[in-house]
Amino acid sequence: MNDAGQREALDELRGLSTSPLTQRDYLELALAIICLGLEVPLGKVLELDRDGKLLLVRAGIGWRQGIAGYATVAANTTSIAGYTLRQTGVVVFDDVKETSRFTDAHLLRSHDVRGTLATRISRKGKPWGVLTIHEQRRRRFSSQEIQFLKDAAVELGILIEAKEALSTP
Repeated sequence: MNDAGQREALDELRGLSTSPLTQRDYLELALAIICLGLEVPLGKVLELDRDGKLLLVRAGIGWRQGIAGYATVAANTTSIAGYTLRQTGVVVFDDVKETSRFTDAHLLRSHDVRGTLATRISRKGKPWGVLTIHEQRRRRFSSQEIQFLKDAAVELGILIEAKEALSTP
């Protein structure tokens, strides 16, 4: 998608803050917008658990049934998502199959993931979770695509904060 289309996608994300959707529904919709903006078949939004040890897949696009809402990955540096949680920028892999650094990659391997972009989602200045998008082929992501994912994660953090504020009495 071109730059103008990605700007429109970010505007769509901003518009979700006033929607009456449940958390899973607005995260799924936001993820669909992001995946479309990057023209990728797979994406996840993972939330850090209270103990800071696991990341739960809250929303998923393109994954097998039963992944979203149930699957977890380690929130440490044995997983790409856990590693990403500790970074301030976007983590980029043209082909994750070319690295043996991450031992907790069962979910990615089971879906034949290769190209990956991942970035932290922050809420109130603290890590809330991770946004990842994936390709099942080797892919060199452009600087525009990397910036779009970073901007989308910022918008997701704002959306999560806004939705939590609406649900707090």
